Amino acid sequence: ETMNNTNNNIFTTPSQGLLSFKFTKALQLAKSLRENADYCGDFSKENTESLIAISKDFLKESRVILEND
Repeated sequence: ETMNNTNNNIFTTPSQGLLSFKFTKALQLAKSLRENADYCGDFSKENTESLIAISKDFLKESRVILEND
């Protein structure tokens, strides 16, 4: 099977509605924060804790999707 098989692929377009759009925004924010930390030395405990919380939500939602598949 390939990753393009949408029946078994959790990486879907928002219109398919499997994952909340908030996770797309969170991934974009995480990338930006990581780049700022890597290249500018700019990071904070508050941002890290926020990303950990959204990551936990992502894992919970992903588990539900996988269990119902």
